[in-house]
Amino acid sequence: HRACRPCDCDGTVLVSCDVPKELETVLLYLEGRGITDIAKNSLGKTLQSFSLARNDISTLAPEALSSAEYLGFLNLGRNRFHALNPVSFESNSELRGLDLQSNNISTIEESAWPDSLVNLALRGNRIRELPAGLLDARGLRFLFIDDNGMRRPREYRFP
Repeated sequence: HRACRPCDCDGTVLVSCDVPKELETVLLYLEGRGITDIAKNSLGKTLQSFSLARNDISTLAPEALSSAEYLGFLNLGRNRFHALNPVSFESNSELRGLDLQSNNISTIEESAWPDSLVNLALRGNRIRELPAGLLDARGLRFLFIDDNGMRRPREYRFP
């Protein structure tokens, strides 16, 4: 007789979050667990809302979230990010909300963001300037950039 554990970690790396097919995981909260990384294909296809707030994640591999085809909201707030590469989110065509507040992000790579992204929280980081790729995100309606130490934000225009 084996106990069912839907999520398994190898040390501090999330390696598997599989549940039986009859139990589709829609919401998953793994906040404050000391997680440092997400292994490729560790998330279920049906996952729609995922919170990894208050962990120790500093980078996100481009394929880390690729198995979560229907991911609509992702909370990575209060982790240890210093730089951000939007390529990590390109396979998530349903992503509408992304919370990255209170990290130490000072650099956002120049890249395309998902057109589905509506809400992006970047408050409480160290961002001095927004990349053009972010400003070209067609669906973006809410951008929270307060408490970043921008001395005099230039005028940004969205599509």
